[in-house]
Amino acid sequence: MRSIHRFAAMALALFACVSQTASWAAPMTAAESAARETVQGYMAALIRGDTAILGRFITPNFRKEHRSLLENPSYVQVLQNSYAGARFSISEAKETAEGTVEVDTELRLGDGDVMHVRFSVKPLEDGYGIDAEY
Repeated sequence: MRSIHRFAAMALALFACVSQTASWAAPMTAAESAARETVQGYMAALIRGDTAILGRFITPNFRKEHRSLLENPSYVQVLQNSYAGARFSISEAKETAEGTVEVDTELRLGDGDVMHVRFSVKPLEDGYGIDAEY
């Protein structure tokens, strides 16, 4: 009986230590998951220089703001040259009270430079779209 109490006390002490030092992440919401997928698709298309696919991942307002670039045939080559060898990762996606999702990314360019970009992703009738980048 004494060994059971000792085991229980050690287990509680271990749990207390672990719960104080570990960071337990909240489960990802459906909106956060969808926003991450949207940003992943957008970034992959950006790196490839695929402007037709880029348009699938942005809101109508964002498309209107960047229309001249997206419709410029030479922009494809600019993107391919700028992002040659680039890699990206998503560090966080957080849903806001307004229903948008802020997605933080890290973009490592082929020359070693690192950019941190935050995307504001909004729900649309047929999915999610990037509405702004900071």
